[in-house]
Amino acid sequence: MKNFFIVILLLQGIFSYSQEKKDSIARNQQAIALDTVNIFAIADPPIICGKEIEVTYLPFKSNSALKNFLNEVTNLYIKEYGRGMIASISIRGTNASHTQILWNGIPINSSLNGQTDLNTVYMPAFNSNRLYLGGKSVFVGSGAIGGAIDLLHKIRFKKKFLIENDLNYGSFQSINNALSITKSTKKIYFNVNVVGNYSKNNYLFPDTKIINQNGKYFGKDLSINTGYKLNETNNFDFRTHFNILNRNLSGTLYAPGNSKLNTNNYQGLIGWNYKKNNISNRLTTAWVYENFDYYPNKDNSNFTNNKSQSFYFKDLLNYNHKKNRFIIGNQLNTSIGQGDGIGKHKINNYAVFVNFQRNIFKQFTSNISIRKEFNSLYSIPFLGSFEILFKNKKKSLQTRFSVSNNFKAPTFNDLYWQPGGNPDLKPEKSYTFELNQNIILTNFYFDIGLFYIKSNNLIRWKPVTSNFWQPVNIQSVISKGLELKIYKFIEINGNNNLRLQGSYTYQQVKDVNNNSFLTFVPKHIANFTADFQGRKYEIKLTNSYTGKVFTTTSNSIFMKAYYLLNMDFSYQLTDYLRVGGAINNVLDNYYETYPSRPQPGRNYNLNINIKIK
Repeated sequence: MKNFFIVILLLQGIFSYSQEKKDSIARNQQAIALDTVNIFAIADPPIICGKEIEVTYLPFKSNSALKNFLNEVTNLYIKEYGRGMIASISIRGTNASHTQILWNGIPINSSLNGQTDLNTVYMPAFNSNRLYLGGKSVFVGSGAIGGAIDLLHKIRFKKKFLIENDLNYGSFQSINNALSITKSTKKIYFNVNVVGNYSKNNYLFPDTKIINQNGKYFGKDLSINTGYKLNETNNFDFRTHFNILNRNLSGTLYAPGNSKLNTNNYQGLIGWNYKKNNISNRLTTAWVYENFDYYPNKDNSNFTNNKSQSFYFKDLLNYNHKKNRFIIGNQLNTSIGQGDGIGKHKINNYAVFVNFQRNIFKQFTSNISIRKEFNSLYSIPFLGSFEILFKNKKKSLQTRFSVSNNFKAPTFNDLYWQPGGNPDLKPEKSYTFELNQNIILTNFYFDIGLFYIKSNNLIRWKPVTSNFWQPVNIQSVISKGLELKIYKFIEINGNNNLRLQGSYTYQQVKDVNNNSFLTFVPKHIANFTADFQGRKYEIKLTNSYTGKVFTTTSNSIFMKAYYLLNMDFSYQLTDYLRVGGAINNVLDNYYETYPSRPQPGRNYNLNINIKIK
């Protein structure tokens, strides 16, 4: 069956078609960062507590996993246990469970470990994505101390027929193919996306003679997005998303791997949207399911199984009147986790939240949010945020200040995993302060921001013995830092232009009790991109730097800093056909994002995009 599916992927590449997505953020001369986003009625209303950045597809990464996409368009730290293995994200020095990943407004973080594996989410299922930095807990739920990423598929009721296919072949016998079909009218919307992803992944560890012998993976992804417009006031949508990823788990420099992990994720959603005059309402019911089968020895049929499912009911009512906007919402969800490692447990959570935005004066806007949650295990305090925004008359200068508090409950694994679970864990609490200044001109954008996060009872898994870990509460952690972004568009002539984009993050995260830096948090992250675009061609150079990362609580051992240079290029052969490729890690540098698990050296990728309208 597996070989049959690979053949189908190849045939799709020959007989189907795709081309570059022209709404790329790289092609958008307007702001790279937006204060608010215009949202269609079927989506949640825009929230502007903290910075909000909307990003759309880049042509070179449109068929890849969420990990690759975020590496390309953000300045965040992503930890990966070897190429294609489990990948997690860190925002502002927080850990992966402090970043909420949402699917069309519904949280999909694992109920078991609180994280989302970025290699199990493929980008073709989404046509718009938002990154929220800062205290967003009031609307995306408690726990998003670092930020949130909302993966969206916007439904537009207009006449359209589009077939796209994107075929990639690269080093380590890697093949990836994405097929997308969209058919819509003024009444009906239908979209289906199919992705296949395979790699033998047998790369040579740089500067060694060791081959990654247990890194093979094979993934399948299917998403369907449909909508029906009953009238100008009411429309309905149904969405579903399946992801299956079977992968061997790579070994380290010192021990070859022989285990494997099979994951199965499913999300389903039904939504009703009402809009009339100044009132709109979004009602959503959803089901989120995850299943993990872990084989300690891939050649043996013995495995352990852990799974969870969550049920959601969510309602958002939005009212706009002149200078005021009022949103009230509530969300009920039940999560059930069970498996060989945790037994069977259930958590109920109900939340009610309100948001009020008002233009105080012509140039000042205030935003106040309050959230109250009721949890079957913990007593959750009131959560809230306050923001004040100043814009000059030309809206080219913006100053923002916000303060918020947050709360995060332990996960099923934190409480019940055997051995190691700690039922005596306390919930995490945090306070966030932000100050941001930006300048927005026609061909220039500059943004600088400061943040300060104080967390109490932060949960960290720490080694008790050489082979036994247990989660504990760290009494107090302070994360503070600076974020800098700059963008410049240069028109060389009528057919050629240059886009320059740079970002830099400085973050210092300390355990106050021990006066030591937290592990797996680089102090310095920098990125610079030069994008040359002509009438038919595009050449893109991406430079990134990640500072050293401590891997022990004593700060005595660390992973070295590393620099990467990647090059992407493409050429438009016809209106329907575009070819391109990429050279990753051009300088063949050695680097790790997790100890003793090197990433590949120089590697290559070829791409064919065909699109028919």
